[in-house]
Amino acid sequence: MRPTNAIMREIQEVKKIIFKEENLKANNIPIHPIILISFNQINDRYIQLLEELKEAYQHENKHAIKFIIKNVTEHANISVERFAQSIMAFQELIQGIGNELFRLDKNELNLSFSNTFKGSFGILLNTEKTDMELISKSYNTFSDMIETLSSLNDDNKFTTLMKTKLNNKKLLKKYKDFYQIQAKYNNDIEIEWGDTVNINTKIFITKERFVYIADSLLKYEYIPDEHISETFIIKGISLIKKRLELQNNEKTIYPICDDDKILIEAGKKINEAVKFKIIVSKKVNTVSDDIEEKYIVTHLIK
Repeated sequence: MRPTNAIMREIQEVKKIIFKEENLKANNIPIHPIILISFNQINDRYIQLLEELKEAYQHENKHAIKFIIKNVTEHANISVERFAQSIMAFQELIQGIGNELFRLDKNELNLSFSNTFKGSFGILLNTEKTDMELISKSYNTFSDMIETLSSLNDDNKFTTLMKTKLNNKKLLKKYKDFYQIQAKYNNDIEIEWGDTVNINTKIFITKERFVYIADSLLKYEYIPDEHISETFIIKGISLIKKRLELQNNEKTIYPICDDDKILIEAGKKINEAVKFKIIVSKKVNTVSDDIEEKYIVTHLIK
């Protein structure tokens, strides 16, 4: 079996080619059929390499990650708040990725504190898994996080990333929260991933980059309002709360309506099918990370 660092080197080369393909697709650039076949072969090779790397990690059973605050010198003091918040933001990012992409519960991705090491203020974290499926999923989680953090460090990859993976608003929020916390404490962070012997991947993120990406992700987190025209059966109205109860085959909604004329007209059509113009506003709940929808009726179409 090849060592993990050798497999990882080949994976990095394959990822460069895959990113070129994603960039072409994201920008709607036609791909020649022969080149497309080559891309498909590369994607197949990438899947094979991931399986090989997972087996290597399982064989070595030394899956570990270092989280290092570089701009704290050895033996210097660091506030408990800064240390705890920085580490917790990192764990919450990992747990969020695992839950959103690989359906892992938070307690299945709890990191264990292993030890500290010289040079900077950092700790060694690991996942103590024996179940092969959990080992595989935790590997996928770390792999996805490392790949995304690397792309966020590269201005040339940022736009493509926002059109693809981070078009997922719940996932985008996880990264935004992580970057905001590190920016808050002016952290320069180095993340090393591999096993306890070999470091296969190393990422360094400056405090300036944390600030820049946090601000950039905040802009992308905004979800534009959607304007729809749909037919609903009017099930009820409330003039006091200025709300309607509307129902169709797909859902029941309780939109706001500030126009008394629309409410009065709707009150004459209880249990009738009526077409409405509605504004749908969406935002990510800061507690649950669910995407919440708010409906506003603007017109009743007779």
